[in-house]
Amino acid sequence: MLDHIEARLFLLRITAPALLAEQGISRSAISRYLRVARDAVTDGRLGYALVTAEKPHWSRQRSS
Repeated sequence: MLDHIEARLFLLRITAPALLAEQGISRSAISRYLRVARDAVTDGRLGYALVTAEKPHWSRQRSS
């Protein structure tokens, strides 16, 4: 996931540096925060989970 974020930010740095500057986002801040996030993931202090749900099929609901 961090690789995807990093790739998108890298693309913005190349194609839209003015947009990043307008938002007050500096190149050094991007690098610093990505490094901190990557270190936290590596150390097990930061992660994410995917939670899914399944709607019961109507035929299973009727038989209960």
